[in-house]
Amino acid sequence: MVSVVNKLIYNTLINSHRVYLPNIGLITAVRHPAKFDSHSVVAPPYYDFELSTDSINTSIVDIIASKANVDKSQAEEIYSRWMDKVQEGSDVVIDKVGRISSGKFIADNELIRVFNGANKPVTVRRKRDKRPIWCGLIVAVILLVMGGGWWYLNTADSESLDVVAEESVAEVQTSIIENNEEEQTISIIAEDNTDIITENEDITTNIIVDDWREASDIRHRVVIGSYSTIDNAKRAIADVQRHHPEVKCNYFTLGRMYAVAAFGSHDIEECNRFKKQYEKVFPQQWIHTPKRFK
Repeated sequence: MVSVVNKLIYNTLINSHRVYLPNIGLITAVRHPAKFDSHSVVAPPYYDFELSTDSINTSIVDIIASKANVDKSQAEEIYSRWMDKVQEGSDVVIDKVGRISSGKFIADNELIRVFNGANKPVTVRRKRDKRPIWCGLIVAVILLVMGGGWWYLNTADSESLDVVAEESVAEVQTSIIENNEEEQTISIIAEDNTDIITENEDITTNIIVDDWREASDIRHRVVIGSYSTIDNAKRAIADVQRHHPEVKCNYFTLGRMYAVAAFGSHDIEECNRFKKQYEKVFPQQWIHTPKRFK
């Protein structure tokens, strides 16, 4: 059970670049652009991680409930038991994610590797007496190559997430249903749930057919993912429309990220209905409402 919840946290952080853990805080991946460290050294773009007291609508408890097909109270019980097992004194240690200690988050090397790849600083050798224009061209080419490398790594992480997420869904259901005697409480929770929806069930019943993007009074949006580049956001939209053509997506800026919305409305209840209807397709979806509309 511990490893399954750890993996859900890991996958959520990679996919959404943030994950909210009740009683711990919000872990966020923050991107920093490439820059000159000195006159001759260019540092590549990189991610680091922040822990804050902010919260978002969807927490890891909601994700556990969705993946395990249990209600929120049962998911909270699973989360509480997970918390008991990952605490080391006053610290919380999450495998492959990091350690929370004294109100700070220290990322695991595995998480840093996934986000930052093998980017290394580049030294630009300049000759004072040569034509200055060549130096500028060399720097421009290096920045383009580094940007392309970052884009490739970021794209590879995004494209591989679907496979990891699918493995996680299977793992969390198997772990909860077939766990050993130590985890028999979770097995009972899963076995008592007789309304589990299979992958082959038609989830497109009562699909919303209107194109919400044409409305001019949108106040709330159902966000299904956030990305560091517009290209990644467009790629995610294309993937959704390929598998679920009835879903109308667009993207919008959210801080330093590009959030992909699958639905929007002036009425938050309509968003809640869409969210419930597609909870199996987009298990990590959450509703974003700008502060001016709250």
